[in-house]
Parts: sequence; C-alpha cells; structure tokens
Amino acid sequence: MAAIYALPAVWGRGIGRGLMAESMRTLREAGFSSAGLWVLEGNARAIRFYERMGWQQDGAVKDAVIGGLEVRELRYRCVFR
Repeated sequence: MAAIYALPAVWGRGIGRGLMAESMRTLREAGFSSAGLWVLEGNARAIRFYERMGWQQDGAVKDAVIGGLEVRELRYRCVFR
C-alpha cells in the first residue's frame, strides 16, 4: 500500500486533481471498472477532494497504526464509466 500527498504549498493549483484524473484514466484504460482508496477519518479536505472527483464512501472502515498513532480510515470507491 502507498500514500501520495501534495505539499500544502501547492494546494489549490490543480496538481492533485490532475494526478487523480490521470490515475483514474489509466485504470479505466487498463480495463478496471472501479477502484478503492482509504482516507483518514476526519480529513475533511481530502474527503471533499475525493467526493468532487466522483468517489463515494462505501461504509467500510479500518483501524490502523500510522507513525505510532492509532487512526481510523474510511474506504472510498469510484466506478469508472
């Protein structure tokens, strides 16, 4: 599993949107009909971003330890049309 984050210094410049759009296009062209991702519960900025890009929370949650901290993650899915 991997995580990709844009530095706050580049927020609002369309870099994340471009990266996500290209990733979704690549998955579609590779024959995938859907994809999933995990987002930290309470990360309102990321949740708004994913929802604007067409992702929807599917109800799955998981608890994880990241950097020694216990966190809860929410799963989001996108169906490619």
